[in-house]
Amino acid sequence: EDNRDLFPSSSMASVTNSYSEEDGIATRGTTGHVSSTATAATKRPPSFSGVEPDSPREHVQEQHTTNALLSTVSRSLELLAESVQQLAETQQEFARESLQLQRDTVQVLRDFASGALTILQEKVNGKPA
Repeated sequence: EDNRDLFPSSSMASVTNSYSEEDGIATRGTTGHVSSTATAATKRPPSFSGVEPDSPREHVQEQHTTNALLSTVSRSLELLAESVQQLAETQQEFARESLQLQRDTVQVLRDFASGALTILQEKVNGKPA
């Protein structure tokens, strides 16, 4: 659905874009961009323009805009939490694989050193290699 009529006349294209991402258009791993207008809104509640709404319709429009922003921020935080969780899991897997590679390397070095030591002992004792 088109929500452009819900936003105040001060152009908030980035909010509209972010809100459409909340509607399911966003792909996994992307987050909506919220412009500095959103930051300004948090500094000057309850109005984005700094002026109290003149009519109930304007108040409703601003409420819809606020809800859209909150929804976008909420979705962005959810995506961030998922990404952080994936990162933690990936790091754990990397650490496990790295430790296994180190163990394998140590075993190869032990086998090599053992073989080299055996050859040296045979040479010292006069046995053919």
